[in-house]
Amino acid sequence: MGNAVGIFNWTQLDTFSQKAVPTPASNSVSGNLVVDDTQFFASGTGLFDLSNNATLIYFRVYFNGRGSGAKYVSGQGYLTNLAPSVSPTAPIWVTPFTINVDGNLTSSSV
Repeated sequence: MGNAVGIFNWTQLDTFSQKAVPTPASNSVSGNLVVDDTQFFASGTGLFDLSNNATLIYFRVYFNGRGSGAKYVSGQGYLTNLAPSVSPTAPIWVTPFTINVDGNLTSSSV
C-alpha cells in the first residue's frame, strides 16, 4: 500500500531555506495474486476485462482477518500492471497487480 504526498518546493530571495507545500497524494495498493483462467478471463468480471476496460473497482485490504475488530483500508480505483506468468519451478499462474486509487484511502474496522 502506498501513500505518496507530493511536495512542491521553491526558493524565495529573502530566505536561505526552501519553502514547501503539499500537493495531492498518489495512493496505490499492489501485490501478487494466484490466478486461474476463470478468474483472469471471465467475461466482464475477470481481472483482464476489469483492467482492459478501465472499470472502477471498490476494494478493502484487511490486516488481521475479517473477524470483529479487524482493521482494514478501503477505497476505489483502477486495476493495472497485470502480467501473469508461470515457471517450471512455480507451476501456477501468478500475476502482480496495482490498484491506482481514485481519491482517498479510508481506514476502519469490522
